[in-house]
This record gives sequence, structure tokens and C-alpha cells, in this order.
Amino acid sequence: CGALQYGRGRRSGFGSAAASAEAARARLHQNFENAPSFLAVLRGPELVFDLVNDAYYQLIGHRDVLGKSLWEALPEVRGQGFEALLDAVLATGIPYVGRERPIRIQRTPGATPEERFLDFVYFRFDDGDGTGHGIIAHGTDVTDHVLARREVERSSREAAAANRAKS
Repeated sequence: CGALQYGRGRRSGFGSAAASAEAARARLHQNFENAPSFLAVLRGPELVFDLVNDAYYQLIGHRDVLGKSLWEALPEVRGQGFEALLDAVLATGIPYVGRERPIRIQRTPGATPEERFLDFVYFRFDDGDGTGHGIIAHGTDVTDHVLARREVERSSREAAAANRAKS
């Protein structure tokens, strides 16, 4: 009878550990979804969208991308240099960090792609054997910052030119 209780206790403990692990996964998923930075998980050499958070959906115009390859889901991104970057990260495992990287992306269904600027990192996640299994894209849309800085720089150049003309 004591061994049977121990067995139940073990199962109960296992169930409790499983429930705790599931609760932790749910919290992680919720944090992923609500993160202020964009996050996307792309799996396999075809770079199929596996997870995407709200900030990423906002960046891409709330398109249905889950289960689709990057190039199928966001065809306008092709030819902008991202293919080589992603291939290199997947092949080498060396992360790529982009600063104020321009991208032309469709932000509204059916609209013309617009230029945005992103700070981001692509990093590979591996299987246990070190084989690249996919890429995580994490970053921030810094378009407003870039455009504001450019406007300040333009105004500064104009002011300097006006001051030179006065002299």
C-alpha cells in the first residue's frame, strides 16, 4: 500500500510539474505576444513563420503569415538583400545586426510598399546537434526616429547655408 501511495505521489508530482511547465510556457507565450519589439520565429531552410507577435503583425500590415514561407508571405521583401543575410545566419550561426536598415514593406493589404527603417537582429536557433533549425527576428521599427533626425539634419544644413549667404 505504501508503494502505491508513492506511485500516486510521483504521478501527482509529475502532473504538478507538467502543469507548472505548461503555465510557464503560457506566460512566455503571452510575454512574446505582448513584447513591444517585433519578434518572429522562422523555421527550417524555407523560413516558415512559426510564431509572430503583435508588433510584427503591425509592421507587416496584419497579414496571415503563420505556416507560410517568408518569401510567400512577404513577397515584396524579396530582392532587398535579406535573402543573403538570412542564408548566412542560417549557415554560419553568426547573428546579423541591422541598424536603421531600410526595407520596403506593404503595411496595408493591397497598398504600395512603403519604406521603413528597422533596428533588428537575426539569430539562429539550433537543434541539440548544432544544426541550424531556424531564425529568430527581433527588432524595432525606428522609422519615426530616422525621419525626425533627417529633418533636423536638413534644417541644420539650411540654417548653415542661410548663415553663409548672409556673410
